[in-house]
Amino acid sequence: MSLRRLMVGDKVGVQYRSDGSFHVYINGEDQGIAAAHLPKQLFAVIDLYGSVESLSISNCETVYGTAIHPANIINCGLKNLTEQEKSIWNKESVCMEFHENHGHNVQLLNGGFSARRVSGYNKGLVICSKPLPRGQLFQVRIDKLHLKWTSSLRIGVTTQSPEKLHFTSSSLSLQKSAWVISEDSVFYGGIKVKSKYGPNLNSLHFCHFVGVMVDSENRLHLYVNGIDQGTAASDIPSVCYGLVDIYGQCEQVTIVNSNDDQNHRVEYKEKADKDTGIKEKKKKSQTLEKSVIKNCEYQNTCSRFLATLGLPVGYFVSEHNVCFCQACHKIRADEPYFKKGEPPREYALPFGWCRFALRLPNKVDPYNIQDWHIAFHGTRLGVVRRILDRGELLPPDGISLGSGGKSGKADNHSQQIILSPTVRYAGCTTFSPRHEFNDSKTLKILQARVAFQVYIRPGSYTSGPQRLGAVEPIDLHFSNSELEWLTKEQNSTVLHSLLVRLEGL
Repeated sequence: MSLRRLMVGDKVGVQYRSDGSFHVYINGEDQGIAAAHLPKQLFAVIDLYGSVESLSISNCETVYGTAIHPANIINCGLKNLTEQEKSIWNKESVCMEFHENHGHNVQLLNGGFSARRVSGYNKGLVICSKPLPRGQLFQVRIDKLHLKWTSSLRIGVTTQSPEKLHFTSSSLSLQKSAWVISEDSVFYGGIKVKSKYGPNLNSLHFCHFVGVMVDSENRLHLYVNGIDQGTAASDIPSVCYGLVDIYGQCEQVTIVNSNDDQNHRVEYKEKADKDTGIKEKKKKSQTLEKSVIKNCEYQNTCSRFLATLGLPVGYFVSEHNVCFCQACHKIRADEPYFKKGEPPREYALPFGWCRFALRLPNKVDPYNIQDWHIAFHGTRLGVVRRILDRGELLPPDGISLGSGGKSGKADNHSQQIILSPTVRYAGCTTFSPRHEFNDSKTLKILQARVAFQVYIRPGSYTSGPQRLGAVEPIDLHFSNSELEWLTKEQNSTVLHSLLVRLEGL
């Protein structure tokens, strides 16, 4: 019988027999030999785990052998736990501060709650003065960045106490038991054990929060702006200390304890964008609403590409630009799909693209398009300026699509404007072909694609199946039978933003 099936009032017991065998009893019934050839001196152990919150010792019987004395059960639970091990299971949170032993270039501030690197780009390792309790988030706020350096903050845990730790020039040089998250990878003892994990920590900006927590199952988690990024590592020892490597661009951090967290917690709210008329539920901090992630390399590269097009800056509203690269959208914890319009209709956020907001034409009243739907339209690079100058989309030029999901000759849809609720369809290479981009800064040759995000008036378009011949779902959230929106009505769309996607980084 599985112990998971036990109910309130059931009895479970263990017995060690003189032949060295170990038996389990459930409600007085022997379940047979569980183990054999055990040592002579044993102590019974009880683990109050999961849904079991309390129990009591009912009796201690001698059946075919020597019973274990109840005192040994009690003593076992207490005498084998060190004070440090007891503290990590304490449900009350522990106030964290940095230990006075730290890296050579570190200066502690605010009574040990803040740490600043005073010179160079490394030797900025700091460690908590107390072990990290299970289930408690050790979190820091980035107070200062210096963008002349590369890379940035690293965070993790180590089993070495701050009194005994040898402070190396970098956390990745710690040879003993240390789990460190750097960029988007996890390192153990300086060796990479997991890649493409969570957002790239190099993309974090001023006032962003990053932390680690070890859960009750000894798994290490990374938190970015209050969002759990999942398991980074497993089998973390019972006693470990939080560590931060104030490295590269990051120059100062402050510990955010549970009490302080009420004042500094990432706040989520619904924001109405008055300039563009969009109301999207955006999970983002107040800081993110005021500024873009300035050190996002993907966004910076997309901006350099946009500059090569020579488009008039008057078309754009730069303060509303949003990057949807993997790092940025994970930091904001964006939901992938939203509903907009009347009646409401879903659309997908353009993950993998960088969105450059466009200024609404003077003739368009933002309040008149608040109930319009959102859609995407892929296009060629050479058509972008003409679309911006005209302020409206153009029918596809040189695209031949068949019907029923098969490629073929152009049909009566050829003069209609093709849109989609997902950029996975509208931004594919059929509608948005790749163009070579030579990045002058990195000297890399990249492939660029462009598309538009637009408002479209409800009732002005028809929905139909995709015509790319795809067998598998193009976007798992939408049926392939409703991916293509067609319209030929004049003044049925309003430009919202220009999207850029780069490949080959």
